[in-house]
Order: sequence, then structure tokens, then C-alpha cells
Amino acid sequence: MTTPPCVTPTHLAAELGLKPKTLRAWMRRQGWRGLEEKGASWCITPEQEASARAHWSSNAEHAGLDDIALIDNLAEWSAWASFAEVGPLAPRLPGVYQFRVTGQLMPVYVGMAGERRGMGLRGRLSMYRRGKAATSGFGEAVLDRALADEAFVARQLDRLREEGPQRTSAWARDAVAWFSPDIRWAVTADSASALLLEAEVEKVLRPHGIWNRPRNLD
Repeated sequence: MTTPPCVTPTHLAAELGLKPKTLRAWMRRQGWRGLEEKGASWCITPEQEASARAHWSSNAEHAGLDDIALIDNLAEWSAWASFAEVGPLAPRLPGVYQFRVTGQLMPVYVGMAGERRGMGLRGRLSMYRRGKAATSGFGEAVLDRALADEAFVARQLDRLREEGPQRTSAWARDAVAWFSPDIRWAVTADSASALLLEAEVEKVLRPHGIWNRPRNLD
């Protein structure tokens, strides 16, 4: 069996009309490469190549706008706003939330919250604000990508030298602040409705390289 040729960021960037540095930075933010791999040759997987092409191709912007419009029509969403500002104001009701990186139109993560002992969306989002969800959901996704960002790690190491060791929750909070995400949400009738809406949104977003862990949505 013939081994398929290695597709490198340099080759793919040339096809997409990008600077290799720009493409590599975006790919690192997707969590596709860790610091321990710095300096090693980078062969892009077919799945990574497909996600990159969907995100950066000349038609991606139009396709993305169509998909955003499709998601807009799935529910009554709140207005996009800074997570740092409106996170504490989320309703204590079940629902679905989306995150996007400030300056981008396409959401990068979708999640849901059930009743959570009467705290609903506010309870789930408070876990991210307090750094208590470093190993699940958006908290895990954003921390993974921050740890793959050399600038973030360098800043955290400077802080370590100046202030001493920090708890994992502090690193998780810093990771969220590093990406400065925007958020919006939609309230649902119950947990079951939230699960259904989350799955619908994730199906639309999946081709755009979202940060959610892969799962079977069929």
C-alpha cells in the first residue's frame, strides 16, 4: 500500500493563500499540536486538512454565514456579549449556550445545561468562570488550546516565577480570559429539550472545526 504524501502547513497555506505562520497559529488554537512537538515535522491529517479548508477557503465565509443563519433560526438566542460581563447574569434555567472567540463570527463551542439543582445555565457557566471545569466541557477545550499557545504558557511561567505556584482552577480561569470569548444562550423547557437543541447546533458547527469533543450525533 502506498503511503499518502505528507501535507504540511506550508503546502496547505500556499493553496489557501495564507502565510504559513497564520495557518499554524490557527491550527494550534484547535489543539492539534502540543508544545512537546515544537520543531518536529508536522503532517496534517485528512480530518485536520478538511477542517482547515472549510475554515479558510474562499467559499467558507459564505457557507459559514449560511450555517450561522441556520443556527439563528433554531431557537430564540440572546444577543452575543462578553462572557466576562454577562456570564454571571445567565438565567437559572435549562438551555444551550454557544461560545465564540472575540472578533470571529463562527461559534467554536456549544454546550447545554439542565436544571442543575435550580441553577440551570448560570450554574454551568459559573463553573467556567471559577475555573472549576478544567477537565470537562468548554473549560477543558479552552485550557487545552491555551496550553498549546506558546505566548500563554510563557506568560503563565512568568507569573509562576513572580507569584509562585497557582492552582489548576487559576490556570483554567486564565485560559478563559486569554481567549476573551463572547457568549449567547437560548432557554429550553427542560434538559431533554436542551440536549436535542445542542445536538442540532453541533451538527451544523462540526464541519467548521469546533472545539467540542467528537461524538456520534446520528
